[in-house]
Amino acid sequence: MPTPTSHLRLSRLTNHAEHSHAPHRHLSSILKIIQAAPLSDAVKSRSARAFQLLGEAEAAIHSIPIEKVHFHEVGAVDTIVDIVCSAAGAELLGVDRWLASP
Repeated sequence: MPTPTSHLRLSRLTNHAEHSHAPHRHLSSILKIIQAAPLSDAVKSRSARAFQLLGEAEAAIHSIPIEKVHFHEVGAVDTIVDIVCSAAGAELLGVDRWLASP
């Protein structure tokens, strides 16, 4: 039986957050930002998990503890907004997983 799928097309999204590239934000700082935001627990959890996975990948690639990983572009405000909004959208749409392929 085929898996039911849905599609969503977005024609415009305006991000009013200040565009900032924090030079070296650590995972703990990003997690504090997420936890302090007025978001549902599910959105906070999914957002934090995304950054945790990114941190684990960076730590493995550079052979360093995750606490030593510092994010450049990924730690910027606009990237944090992108990931958190994706998690919020998934919650609002009832998406429990999504896949990406080349």
